[in-house]
Amino acid sequence: MNIDVKVTGVYAPAYMRKFSCTGSDCEDTCCANWDIDVDKRTFTKYCTIADESLKNLIEQYIVPHEENQKEVKFARILMGKSTYCPFLDSEKMCSIQKQVGEEYIPDICSMYPRVAKVIDDKLEVVCTMSCPVVARIALLEPNQLLLQKVPNRIVTRNTSSHIYTVDKSKNDVSRSFYYLREFTIRWLQNHNYALKDRLLILGLFFNEVQKKKVHSKNNIIKIMKSFEEKFGRGNNITVKIPADMIKGTTTAVLSYLFNLYVKARASEKTQENSYFQLYTEVFEGLGLAPDQNDETFANKYTALHEDIFKSSTVNPEGILENYLINHTLLRFYPYEDTNSLFKWYFVMVLYYTLIKLHLVGISAYHKEGFTVDHVIKVIYLFSRNVEHAQSFKDQMLEILEHNNYYNMAFLTYLLKY
Repeated sequence: MNIDVKVTGVYAPAYMRKFSCTGSDCEDTCCANWDIDVDKRTFTKYCTIADESLKNLIEQYIVPHEENQKEVKFARILMGKSTYCPFLDSEKMCSIQKQVGEEYIPDICSMYPRVAKVIDDKLEVVCTMSCPVVARIALLEPNQLLLQKVPNRIVTRNTSSHIYTVDKSKNDVSRSFYYLREFTIRWLQNHNYALKDRLLILGLFFNEVQKKKVHSKNNIIKIMKSFEEKFGRGNNITVKIPADMIKGTTTAVLSYLFNLYVKARASEKTQENSYFQLYTEVFEGLGLAPDQNDETFANKYTALHEDIFKSSTVNPEGILENYLINHTLLRFYPYEDTNSLFKWYFVMVLYYTLIKLHLVGISAYHKEGFTVDHVIKVIYLFSRNVEHAQSFKDQMLEILEHNNYYNMAFLTYLLKY
């Protein structure tokens, strides 16, 4: 492990013990439609390869970044027109690993779908749901999200970031990391409320922490206790939405995603992967048309949500709960590339809302044929194509902030559906 602190233990969700890459039997591949960076340590090893044909192929397709070179992002793999990694063979296996061993593949390839991060003196390893194999285990099987101590050998490569909760020089909420994350997960698992209401309670909590500019651990714990007393027994939630938010806020996020669909249909790159088929089915299931307005779109979505999604024999709420818990383990502030705890929460609710849009469209498209497998496919493809796209998140936040929708009122409106 390339870490600069002494690690006293490695912790991972229970599903990590069950996960094993299925290789060429996988329905998808890790090696397509992404930019793949090569770390400096691996790049320097390539000059030691004796096989001339492999060495020539590496020189042709792996090139150093022209600027902003870093240890973990020193070079990149040129993907070509096919959008597949040029080192992927006919069996969907890595030709570099086959010929010279795993130590010659980039850190990111060796680690995926695992993400390793150091918290104080502990190493945590959590998987992204962009892998269909791990998504099925983590999201469908019971009790797979509990962090457990695991053998150190589970991680052999680079860790992505460090957080120190005991750093007294910091005056921010990161010092309350464990308390906040545990509080978040506990509320996501509170079955006294529907999932959307659990998210609403968490939003009210994060909004209050931000509004009061609370940093100290003791004050954060006081706010936690007040929320436990207010909502802990399943009390009804009443949130007043400003009148000027109602008109014109008819699911701006959903309408924005619809516009992305239209653009993606014309994208040559997107047409090469399975996400193209997914959003085509969502597009058709929702009965969308390029010239319709936001109100028409919202009315269609609401009707389908009520008539198909809620009455379906497939209940995705438990799966979505597991997705949100894993998201919290994987990306909880300050891991996520956001500058505040509330912004981390805001992005999580956007993802939740967009996944629900996909599920409503897919359930409408497949009708009685809608199954749990469709739910898993939606989540893993969404994670691959949306969560892994930093530009997508940045663009959404920019649009919403510009239109004054970066607030709790807007999220409260979204969580009504």
